[in-house]
Amino acid sequence: MDKTMVEETTIKDLKDCMENNMPVLFLGAGFSREALCKKGKLPTGSELADELRLEFVKDKISEADYKDVEKYNLRELCSCIDALDKDNKAKREEYLTRRLKGALPNETGFHNLLVDYPWRRIYTVNIDDLVENIYEENDKEYSCISSSKDIPRKSENMELIKLHGSVRKPGDGYIFSKKEYNDLIGSKVNIGLVEFTNEIYSANDVIFIGASLDEPDIEYYLQLYENMQIKRKKSRIFFIEPYPKLALEQKAAELGATIIPWTTEKFLKFASELEYAPERAERARLELNRAMIYRLQDDIKIFKNPYESNIYQGYYSTWQDVFDRWTFENTMLDSAKKSLDIILSQKDPLKCFCLYGSSFSGKSTLLKQLGYYLHSMGYEVLEYKGRFLERSVLRNYIMESSYEKYAILIDNASFYYKTIERFLRDSYEEKEIVFLCASRTYYHTRKKYYLEGNCFCDLECKDKIRKEDAPIIAQTLEEKDSLGDLYEFDHDSNELYREIQRKQSVVNLIVYLTYGKEMRRKLNKEMKFVTDLPPIEMKLLLEVAIFNNLDIEYYPIELFIGRYQGVIRLTEEGGISNLKVIDYIKYDDQGIALRNSLLQDAVLKSNRDKIFPAIRELLLYMSTYVYEGRQDVWMNVFQALLNEARLREKFKSEKSELGTLFYGIKQEYTKVSYYWLQLGLYEQGENNYAKALSHLKKSQKIQPKSFKIQHAIARNYLKYANVQSDSQTAKELFEKGEKLMLDLIKSKEYYIQKAKLFSVDSYVLEKVRYVEKFHVKLSNKELNEMRDMLSEVYSPNDSYIYKAMKVFYQMLCRIGKQSIIRMDFNSPYYDIMKKEFAGDDEFENTIYCEE
Repeated sequence: MDKTMVEETTIKDLKDCMENNMPVLFLGAGFSREALCKKGKLPTGSELADELRLEFVKDKISEADYKDVEKYNLRELCSCIDALDKDNKAKREEYLTRRLKGALPNETGFHNLLVDYPWRRIYTVNIDDLVENIYEENDKEYSCISSSKDIPRKSENMELIKLHGSVRKPGDGYIFSKKEYNDLIGSKVNIGLVEFTNEIYSANDVIFIGASLDEPDIEYYLQLYENMQIKRKKSRIFFIEPYPKLALEQKAAELGATIIPWTTEKFLKFASELEYAPERAERARLELNRAMIYRLQDDIKIFKNPYESNIYQGYYSTWQDVFDRWTFENTMLDSAKKSLDIILSQKDPLKCFCLYGSSFSGKSTLLKQLGYYLHSMGYEVLEYKGRFLERSVLRNYIMESSYEKYAILIDNASFYYKTIERFLRDSYEEKEIVFLCASRTYYHTRKKYYLEGNCFCDLECKDKIRKEDAPIIAQTLEEKDSLGDLYEFDHDSNELYREIQRKQSVVNLIVYLTYGKEMRRKLNKEMKFVTDLPPIEMKLLLEVAIFNNLDIEYYPIELFIGRYQGVIRLTEEGGISNLKVIDYIKYDDQGIALRNSLLQDAVLKSNRDKIFPAIRELLLYMSTYVYEGRQDVWMNVFQALLNEARLREKFKSEKSELGTLFYGIKQEYTKVSYYWLQLGLYEQGENNYAKALSHLKKSQKIQPKSFKIQHAIARNYLKYANVQSDSQTAKELFEKGEKLMLDLIKSKEYYIQKAKLFSVDSYVLEKVRYVEKFHVKLSNKELNEMRDMLSEVYSPNDSYIYKAMKVFYQMLCRIGKQSIIRMDFNSPYYDIMKKEFAGDDEFENTIYCEE
């Protein structure tokens, strides 16, 4: 069909897509049509099937069966071939390698036009090496990911992602037979498909060339897109297919996609004639969007007018809520601004300011309010909402942009502290960069050591309505006509202010505004109405409650779509007489969370026996997406769900529950170091130290340089020593662990040094236990060394080291050696001594308390 027969609006839309969004290119078998190889023309799918039938099936089965086989498609045929003989799979793959390797453009050379457009990423289900040879022949740089061993490293060059294998790496296998397709989707998802899924969730535009959509895995992932109920923006999908079949037309209609009846040659000429060569700054901006790092100036352009906020119904706050003054400008905001101003006044051009707090503490809204504050001061504000924080993309944009000051907002940031710390050690010439972060208290406390030593400060975010906040809140609610049941109080009256303050926190006030007194009474009856939800909705609500209890900020939208697509609709609320799961949750394009804290305890309490089976089911589902060495959203959630210490603390788990969970997912995570680390810590917690050591060693084999694993192994020896009854055995174990721990404490390696406080804490606690149990006499030199290492890592607000110092001081008192401590009003030991003389219960027997 001629180009002129395509509607002008369609061509205009395609051009706009290619000039303004840098789409993803997806190549099917049709792209390689008319290309050449060693035996002449590269075969089409049907031609390849004919060749394979003659090579592997003819004369191997009866004539009647052969007639049936002639009707098989390529996928069914490969399955048949493999079933005929156990050696056929290997022989088939050898044949495919010989037949499809060395693919080149034909004499017209139209395939070479592929390099004339600056593709950022090309996906292909073709195993031939046509694209590789095109780029190499035209001296164009590219990187190739063709198996799960090739973890994407975010190269600056074009990334070619081969979803079904590559003739250049035949040892990694191909995807042709039905079993191979099923394994691809049902077991460990190919890393390339994980990347393609991210493209879908990131709402990037996609152009398909020669894709018949008869590949089951691609059909599956397009179905994910179709079922997405929450989209930041609508993706544009184009199918370049000269002779579209009915199935493609139907699928395009379902997806809202556009079919352009062009040949590959016609499309590549169109792309070449665009002569699109974006300036470096423009390309950097497009890359920023692809990485899901959004510019506030772009969000402002799509503000609604008129606008009615949902923030008082418990939903996530938006930028427009802040700009239009729907949020409360209370004392917490004033305090945060003052702390931020202090760090802004420092000369260091790279800064990090972290808010931390519990769930529903308001830190996410406060983060946006501070972003608005910096926006008003001339900073370019960028908000990260992605699945994988790409340093190179962010750095390129900052270096190419004309702004001099940048504020980068990252919510749920603790999982990215190490990456942020690397930013803080970079050089950005004369540009000033402020990272604004928000994190849950637990993970912030455990991971902030990455940031310490840089220009960094943090502030605890507390959701508490103070007396001076009440008039501000009342005025805001009145201006927005949102007083609800508070209208019964007189305007600007003390009664109104007292009623607002009586709610104690904004989250309680939101529940009151959302549902009024009737719902509040229901909420106080242990949430018995929750059990009226359909089982599938109750299951989702339980999973979201588990996430919140484990300090996972949100239930990723990827997880929701994968597990509940087409089953649960995030539609309008049912109302107070017909409550649905949507009445209890909030959501945005990143994920789902509970609307208020009152739900969590009741949901978990009423479903106590279902908690660990639910966690196991989640981990089994996620195993197809978790890859060693890839710190993305899947790995973050996996680590939080499998944190052994948190599971014990948060769910008061029994031994059998944890054991069933850990060993029930073993097969799925054998190649993931964090799994073996947590399994080792679980066995350690059950006093099975020999078994724990074996698991920790397995973890170390996968990640030999990991501080956490080295620390866990050293600590295991120390703890193992302290449960011995024989002093000689204990001595041997302790000395081995002591050497390993002291090596960590004395290490000059950068990140091990930053984590030194954890090693010092563990070493001192276990050393004191060892000394006490086996009546070991320590020399003054040893005592001085322990004192000095504690002093070196001491921080006034660090509970870990403070506890270790208490234990150490208590031991010194018992052996009469407290004179080695310098005691004055500024010494941390002075406070410890006061508590001891005061008979502080918390101080007593500290030595026997576990960490």
